Amino acid sequence: MRKPEGTETVHNVSRIVTYPHFNRVTGQHDIALLELTDMVEFNRMVSPVCLPHPGANFLGRDCVVTGWGDTKNTGDPEVLQWVIVPVIGPSECQRKYPKSSRHNIFSSNICAGSRHKDSCGGDSGGPLVCRTEGRWVVAGLVSWGEGCGTSHPGVYTNVPSYVAWIAQTVGE
Repeated sequence: MRKPEGTETVHNVSRIVTYPHFNRVTGQHDIALLELTDMVEFNRMVSPVCLPHPGANFLGRDCVVTGWGDTKNTGDPEVLQWVIVPVIGPSECQRKYPKSSRHNIFSSNICAGSRHKDSCGGDSGGPLVCRTEGRWVVAGLVSWGEGCGTSHPGVYTNVPSYVAWIAQTVGE
């Protein structure tokens, strides 16, 4: 159980919108939007992250993934964790998974991580953010992986592929 630090805020969700072509079997199009019941108040501890431009490319960049997930397969941490990870493209990522792997990397994925630096179980849905022109931009969302910090990078939903859907859905 996480220990409260006094800086947390709790927000209720009024609606969840899953991408219409999400495939539970393959994990393709693993993205959803959460509508909160109340506005979020920004302060020194809570600030927004920007959406990328459609088609933005983060390959080769070092970005930051955060989450409350497992660390080194030892259980949930008590504090929010973060790590800087290199971003790689879907074709390079697929090469890092064995041919016998049941997992496919799609063009709507990006991957990030290296040995000992990765997202892990419990981080799913969390942000992969990159500093771009002085702003934090969400490049990906933790989707899945094989192990934590192994030779297999973490697999993320590539947010630039979904910016039009996000704008259309938020506009509704």
